[in-house]
Amino acid sequence: MISRWACWFLVTLSLIIFGLSCYRLISSREIETVTKVMVQRGAHGRLNARINEASGICPSRQTNGLYWTHNDSLDEPRLFLIKDNGTLVNEVSQSNLRHVDWEACTSTSLDRIDGESVVYVADTGNNFQWRRNQVLYALKEEKEAPPH
Repeated sequence: MISRWACWFLVTLSLIIFGLSCYRLISSREIETVTKVMVQRGAHGRLNARINEASGICPSRQTNGLYWTHNDSLDEPRLFLIKDNGTLVNEVSQSNLRHVDWEACTSTSLDRIDGESVVYVADTGNNFQWRRNQVLYALKEEKEAPPH
């Protein structure tokens, strides 16, 4: 069973990473866009059927208007790049990773892997308190590509 200290550490680390990903200069155009999205109500589109239990979402740092998302537990390790209306742009397999219970993601252009921005994915779900290991993955943000 994971200790309280380890759990506190993972939560604190996640919050620090989230805070760092939000720390950047925002242009007036971006503020205007965020304001528009925040005041709109209702559905703006539908997600692709492969995204059947979206658990986290974060903005692409390479292309405005695109977002990374992933499914919760019981899915293969993969990220989906979607438009703000839910249209699938790309599906990126992460076959070298484990997907036990991915809960959240965040992105940042402050950290770099091979010169590219980073998407962090938290494999921290622990609904029944049976997990001994929880993981925070740092992934290079893939460039936009056509869907499969």
